Amino acid sequence: MSRRSNLKTIMVLMAVIATAAASGFSEATTRREQEISRAIRSKYEAVLYTLEPNLQRHWGERMYRITGDTTYIYPVLFGALVTARDLEGDDAALQDSTVVGARNRRLLEYFNARTRKGRLRRELFEQSGHVLFNLNLLESVYRLKNYQIADRGSDDAYGRALEYLRGVDFTSFLLDADVLRVYGPQAVNAVYYLHYVGLTDLRRALETAIRRAFSDESDKELSNSQFEDKVYVLTHLVIAASNYYQQLVDTAGFLWVLDYFTVNADRIFKDTKADVIAEVGICFLLTGRRDHELVTRCRNYLVAQFNDRDQMIHSPSGKRDLIKGEHRNILTYMLLNWPDVLHPGPSLEEIYPFGAQPRQGESEPE
Repeated sequence: MSRRSNLKTIMVLMAVIATAAASGFSEATTRREQEISRAIRSKYEAVLYTLEPNLQRHWGERMYRITGDTTYIYPVLFGALVTARDLEGDDAALQDSTVVGARNRRLLEYFNARTRKGRLRRELFEQSGHVLFNLNLLESVYRLKNYQIADRGSDDAYGRALEYLRGVDFTSFLLDADVLRVYGPQAVNAVYYLHYVGLTDLRRALETAIRRAFSDESDKELSNSQFEDKVYVLTHLVIAASNYYQQLVDTAGFLWVLDYFTVNADRIFKDTKADVIAEVGICFLLTGRRDHELVTRCRNYLVAQFNDRDQMIHSPSGKRDLIKGEHRNILTYMLLNWPDVLHPGPSLEEIYPFGAQPRQGESEPE
């Protein structure tokens, strides 16, 4: 055999070996992601029905939307029942501004004044009248409509709440630069809730306001936490447009967001938390860009953050609180198990407790 033939044979063998090695690495990574996914799911679903209703709903809703598994209707149903109950309480409060004020003050207590973000948010809402109550009411209305049970109440508390919200001017608050910097993701959510329930469409104005509040030219002046706030706001633009993982979104409308993530990828991995990094990866998935390099980088980052002993991803400070960690861990699960098809819903309109008649063969509860 000639020297050239020997060289060609060696090159072919090296290529085969390299391909096999690459294939083995890919399979190992996939197995690791599967192990982590199983661990996170087992960890949370072992205690799911002991968590507060909103966390049960949060987990069940997202798991349903990526799996279509009807088992997850039940934690969503529980959360919806609590939302319907809360709406009835808010409906009664609407008749008395004093009661609205008291409920607004009670909502303020949820902000942890010992944290930077909690302190800033509390100060913001203490100076904003009953805005926090109004936003909370808007979220309840959105959820009940989204689950298709908005008109199931016998006295139409939903309709009265919607009429009340029709008289509220949300525009100046939600588009304010200071609000977007302090309460940005929630402001984005509220803008999409308003559009979904048919009250007003501030989506284009919101994009303009975000670009103004978080100009790219000012990035170098942002602290790490302020930069993370900006990225978090941008991820919520895409996620809210998908109606929270129910449908893919038009890439063209959010190309500027994806480009920003790509250009600033190194700082995102250095200066933001697991929650935000998972959402960055999911934004590319929601726009149909499954093969984008940032999806892989986000997955690899989260795999590296996983703690085998505690079977979850900790907070940046190492805390292993299940409740506070639910958000980052469900997002990690979603990113590692993104489906080919998303599942809108769940629709609860046929669930018996909301008024549907029992199907043939079913009996009334004793």
